[in-house]
Amino acid sequence: MFHIRTTKTASGGTAVQIVRYQNRKLIIIKHLGSAHDDEALKTLKETATTWIDKATKQQSLFSNKSVSPTIQLKQCQYVGFRYALIYESLYQLCKLFKFHRLRNKLLIDLVIARIIEPGSKLQSIEFLKEFIGIEHKRQELYRQLSCDRNT
Repeated sequence: MFHIRTTKTASGGTAVQIVRYQNRKLIIIKHLGSAHDDEALKTLKETATTWIDKATKQQSLFSNKSVSPTIQLKQCQYVGFRYALIYESLYQLCKLFKFHRLRNKLLIDLVIARIIEPGSKLQSIEFLKEFIGIEHKRQELYRQLSCDRNT
């Protein structure tokens, strides 16, 4: 992956380079030149962006150049956090190890919930409902708990 690097030169200008990192080392791919004013610096950065686009053939995340890639925090709205990706990944691991053959969805969900967010069984049921959208009844949990109190 290529990056645009700017660095100060001995003459007081700003050098524009295309670089990449490999094994924690900086490798300069191309030196585009030095700029001594803002307009020349802007032109060199645009040239670097064009070179990277052609070399990687990867579209830019911000394809509209008139839009600033910086988003003001006051323009954003926090809508919450979901654990769907980690839940699905752990569930697929359970299937890979054939835990789904136990035919006990509550047990598998409790195991996954406790890996993601350790807590009591009741806290895990609440976690599943609130953050993953899976609802299990308390009665179902109590029904599956062992009734042998002598051990």
